[in-house]
Amino acid sequence: MPVVSEWTRGIFLLLTFFFWRQLCPQAAAQQSEAAGVTDSIMNGAAVVERTDITEIAIESPRKASIHRKYVYTILNSRGDEYATIRTFYDKFNDLINATGVLYDAGGNVLKKIRKSEMEDWSTAGSGILMTDARVKYYHFYCRSYPYTISFEEERERKGADGRKGKVRGR
Repeated sequence: MPVVSEWTRGIFLLLTFFFWRQLCPQAAAQQSEAAGVTDSIMNGAAVVERTDITEIAIESPRKASIHRKYVYTILNSRGDEYATIRTFYDKFNDLINATGVLYDAGGNVLKKIRKSEMEDWSTAGSGILMTDARVKYYHFYCRSYPYTISFEEERERKGADGRKGKVRGR
């Protein structure tokens, strides 16, 4: 029986995932209207997760692109913490693009933000530790319920195989 490398297995699983997504399409349309949430779901809930998709494209053993999108409908003040967007990056994870959109109950756009409008913080806290890890942060403020937020980010992972730097002898 032939031995299948981890790299080949990973590519096979990735292609299978993308093929499956094409055959079984999700509701790819923007789920920004709160009207689509049924009363039985809204009863006692604070947030409804409409979409959470992560796509990983392995471009080489050392590089991968990660695209993530999520959409939350916040039903009341108990769900306001889900209106906060956080995304992390460092020297091995480049944040290529990040966008967020706030919608009212009817699906109308109230606010759009880009990566440049998000706050940029060090993950080291008060600066006692030295680290390259950073976080982009933004909180949407809306007190007219329900409302929906959508966040989309694209990152590039360097050293996707877990090794840092050049490997000699290849």
